[in-house]
Amino acid sequence: MEDIREVHILLMGNLFENVKEKLSEFDLKGSIINREVHQPFTIEKNCLKDVNLMEISKTEKFLRFRKADMRSICQSIYRDIEFMAAHNLMDYSLLLITERNPDYTEQKLNNSEISGRGKSMKNMGVYRQES
Repeated sequence: MEDIREVHILLMGNLFENVKEKLSEFDLKGSIINREVHQPFTIEKNCLKDVNLMEISKTEKFLRFRKADMRSICQSIYRDIEFMAAHNLMDYSLLLITERNPDYTEQKLNNSEISGRGKSMKNMGVYRQES
């Protein structure tokens, strides 16, 4: 019994339980080793991983942030890292959920026109042009 060590577990509440219209969910660890949900999957129904996000990002431009928002996200992650380092914790995971934002979609419809070849289409609240 002397080789049994005390273990501390930190559990955090789910901040996303009130998400109204989830579009996608990613469990990110910053690694590519065993970090892929294999086909068949749907972006709307499965919690995807790092490699899935990298592959989807090659064709879809749905993760766009304002500079101030990106700065805030990075500062939050940095504070998490400082906290975990101070308490000798590891195994960080970032749960990223995209949600439809009707206000943003409405604003885009009212304030911008999309031109280009073919039809315009909406993807995850951000507009893109078909090639």
